[in-house]
Amino acid sequence: MPASKNDAARDSGSNFVSPRSFAGILRSLAKRAGFHKIWEGKMDRRGFTLVEVLIVVIIIGILAAIGIPQFTATIEKAKGGEARAGLGYVQTGEKIYFAENSKYTTTLADMDITLTTKYWSFAITTGAGTFTAAATRTGEGTTAGQTLTMTEAGTIAGNWIYQ
Repeated sequence: MPASKNDAARDSGSNFVSPRSFAGILRSLAKRAGFHKIWEGKMDRRGFTLVEVLIVVIIIGILAAIGIPQFTATIEKAKGGEARAGLGYVQTGEKIYFAENSKYTTTLADMDITLTTKYWSFAITTGAGTFTAAATRTGEGTTAGQTLTMTEAGTIAGNWIYQ
């Protein structure tokens, strides 16, 4: 006759594991996996040294010093896409207007086009059989006031630093 319920369950062929033997199994698995230091509370509790932290901060500073100017230059070049697209629309509108009226116009409303003017303002000057569309950089900063121009032939010029 079994001495306890645990012995009876073990003798009956079930998959019963007593709490005491289960803890033993966990300890042996933890030891095999290398977690015995954590299990036994013998873990070394060391952090990073001051030198290691300073090296990481210096590396991050160097990367930021290189990356931020590159990022701002790339953003400014992307804003130039608005000017180039706008000048292209003006050139197409002027060609259509000239085909219908035998002259160029100085107003965007005559060409029935609307331009995005978030970063650039647009102006058109005409001459005898010619036109020049100018996009001027708006806003603040080093690029404010710089221009891109396009003639009826599609020639782009100006003083914008990212031509």
